[in-house]
Amino acid sequence: MRTETKAAKTLCIIMGCFCLCWAPFFVTNIVDPFIDYTVPGKVWTAFLWLGYINSGLNPFLYAFLNKSFRRAFLIILCCDSERYRRPSILGQTVPCSTTTINGSTHVLSGCSSVSSFLLLFCNRPVPV
Repeated sequence: MRTETKAAKTLCIIMGCFCLCWAPFFVTNIVDPFIDYTVPGKVWTAFLWLGYINSGLNPFLYAFLNKSFRRAFLIILCCDSERYRRPSILGQTVPCSTTTINGSTHVLSGCSSVSSFLLLFCNRPVPV
């Protein structure tokens, strides 16, 4: 029951932000023809950008409302810091081994998924 309540709360917050951000644009879009298209262009642009801001707001809302999402976000942003990791049930992890082949770095064994992500997609060196 607690998980369902938390999911409902998260969904309400996400949908509430969506409605608040996009409502001015859609209300103006519906009302404008009835007032002979007198809404200034700058108001249109401001309301449209308010809707676009909602897309940029979503990752922060998810990070704020979801503990596992927040932890993964912190691990990625803080360069794989051990402080934000959960203790492993397997014990100590094997340190990453990397090699360079034809100018690209490859993971050999024992790396975490975050280290692999940083290495393969961000071209950032993995701390060993």
